[in-house]
Amino acid sequence: MLVDREQDLGYVSPSLHWKSTDPRILSTDQPTCRVLGDTRRGQTPGPGQDLTDALATVTLEDGPTPAVNRLPPKVLARILAFRTFERTLVIATHVCRHWRSTILSVPTLWTNITCRDLDRTLTYLERSKDALIEVCATSSSSNFQMRDILSRYIERTRLLRVNLSRADVRSAVLQLRDPVSSLEILELFGSMFDAPRINLPADFLGHHAPSLLSIHFSDVSPTFTPFYLPNLTHFYLRGTDEPTPMDSIFGLFKNAPRLREAFIFCRSIIPSTIPFHEITLEFLERFTFRIYEPIPILRFLRLPSIKQVCVELQFHPEKMNTFTHFLPIEVGPLLADVTSISCTVEPSYGCLVINVPDLEAAVYALSPNGVDPAVILPALLGDKSFFPLSKIKKLEFTQHEVSNPFPLAEFENLEILELDDCWEELIFSVLQPSVDHIPCPHLRELTIRPSEDRDFPLMPLVQLAKARKEAGCAFKLTMDPEPENMSEEVIAMLEEYVEELDFA
Repeated sequence: MLVDREQDLGYVSPSLHWKSTDPRILSTDQPTCRVLGDTRRGQTPGPGQDLTDALATVTLEDGPTPAVNRLPPKVLARILAFRTFERTLVIATHVCRHWRSTILSVPTLWTNITCRDLDRTLTYLERSKDALIEVCATSSSSNFQMRDILSRYIERTRLLRVNLSRADVRSAVLQLRDPVSSLEILELFGSMFDAPRINLPADFLGHHAPSLLSIHFSDVSPTFTPFYLPNLTHFYLRGTDEPTPMDSIFGLFKNAPRLREAFIFCRSIIPSTIPFHEITLEFLERFTFRIYEPIPILRFLRLPSIKQVCVELQFHPEKMNTFTHFLPIEVGPLLADVTSISCTVEPSYGCLVINVPDLEAAVYALSPNGVDPAVILPALLGDKSFFPLSKIKKLEFTQHEVSNPFPLAEFENLEILELDDCWEELIFSVLQPSVDHIPCPHLRELTIRPSEDRDFPLMPLVQLAKARKEAGCAFKLTMDPEPENMSEEVIAMLEEYVEELDFA
């Protein structure tokens, strides 16, 4: 029998630890809300009334009252499951006999175990009985604690969260020998300043965790032989400064057929030797890839169910040259069902080019620094090798912080938001029709939101309107607000050349 050491921890009022504004409690279902209301006020809370008053009873914010004894055990246990942490749960057993008997009778309240104090850890392990436990090993955990827990209780472990910055704790985890059929979530953390490269045994996850649902690696660089994880749905990797071996990543993709969400953040990679055509992620819905080097990571992946893609590129200036302003990611019809795409380039050194045939609206973020507009715009508008969007109907230009950059294509509506003279004049010149070519022939509406602190380049706009009318592709022009340098003469010319002129 383990010794109960909680009395040595001292007593602290639960009101110091619990707040009645916790959204997880304020969103509790109405039956629970009704019970709390009856307990506190003898009446049912009215429409729109939250649990703040009722929770004052639970948290003893207005002093101990006999009302705490009137909470049904199931309701009290449910509230404490949301409101208590490792230390406060022990404290809560001192509130009254009703609370103590309720807490001690619910094993699931004792399943979140942080290995710091050995006696407290053993108390939690005993009181959790046969319930699945969640074990967290911090940098202060001892090798003895981890070896004892892993050897005696690993078959009950549902979540294993381990800080690997200490070699003895890392050794205790990596020396697991018995299968862990109950393990569903594995989280391995390193040190941000001294992140180790973790070499997992070849069959570590496949043999020890056949039921894994989620893998989380943070500040570690895992290397392992591909293994089969039939139930894995979530994968998170935040690598270190060392190159991340993509064989491990793509090997996991290849052997995790039910993967639904993947996040990868690494500074550089070691290219994969796995044939990309073998990777079919039938259930993948969200894919986030953040990297410092321009690599067409999506080029060969087959993603039939993808709904959201986020590609974030952080370019180093010293690695840039004229041509690497563009990063073609050739996914084409593989992303036919995409409903949300976010592409970010940081810092402002380049642009991203993606082919999404059915996307009808896009935002193209133009950076004033580091990018030559004379190179970017003509290539995006005219060069088919940069995968223009064939069905896009609305396009927005913005010079704000870089976000959601997309290539230009055959659009019907163009909106230009607060660009400087350089960009605006270039856009107007690019849209100018020539003898044998009309760029963006389906353009029907042009919306311009000029900056209020400078004069707008009106004459290039007039020349554009005149040229497109003569080519038989006039458009509606909306300007909001009206430029301060707009004159009656310019208005008259614009009204002559555009289908409709509107100052919103």
